[in-house]
Amino acid sequence: YIKEDELLEVTPKNLRLRKRYLIPHERKKAS
Repeated sequence: YIKEDELLEVTPKNLRLRKRYLIPHERKKAS
């Protein structure tokens, strides 16, 4: 995940995609 996160952080578009994937998972973890 670390390597993928680095690549995603490089580009805002990819960062948004990462957020979309993380949001559902993070909500489940937070709940």
